[in-house]
Amino acid sequence: MAGRKILYVDDEAPLRDLVHTYLELEGYEVSTASEGAEAIVLLGRHEFDILLLDYHMPGTNGLEVLKYMDRQQIRTRTIVMSGDDGPAVREACAHYGVTDCLPKPFDLNVLLSALQESSPPRPSAATEENSPQHLPS
Repeated sequence: MAGRKILYVDDEAPLRDLVHTYLELEGYEVSTASEGAEAIVLLGRHEFDILLLDYHMPGTNGLEVLKYMDRQQIRTRTIVMSGDDGPAVREACAHYGVTDCLPKPFDLNVLLSALQESSPPRPSAATEENSPQHLPS
């Protein structure tokens, strides 16, 4: 798994810096963005193996990033992180093919385990409308 390219998007600078350093020490190649609009630019220019995406951010939020990815047919495996782990967030994520959600705050070892799980790229929203969803409890 080492060497995989990750885009980590979070508006909380201390957490972003901590996770960035931790994942690099684990052998991942990590790019970061502090908000959704910056993530969209990076997703348009580079390919990533995994996107770690904060759902609630000022300006362009995580849902807008997921919508952009769907329109552009970017199928990068995505893990959404949110302090709001309620059904509305999970349903919105599931609509865009995201089944991996981590509640914030999260343990770094839990994050690492989620990254190491084998998971295919996410399907499009159109594909998901006819598919059952598996979301962790």
